[in-house]
Amino acid sequence: MDESFRAGAEAAAGALALKTRAGVIPHLAAILVGEDPASRTYVNNKKKGCAELGMYSEEHSLPDTTTQ
Repeated sequence: MDESFRAGAEAAAGALALKTRAGVIPHLAAILVGEDPASRTYVNNKKKGCAELGMYSEEHSLPDTTTQ
């Protein structure tokens, strides 16, 4: 079995167990500063992965002028 597939299956099972046992939906919050195409792709892939695993995700987009 492909290692990434197995890891995904384990994560999905863990997310489902947490929802069932405690009523908690795992959550990922991504913060995107600016509009770097590679960062956009990374965040989009994380959001897609969360959806496939039954997890909630949200994105916070900030302008590239944002400072720490």
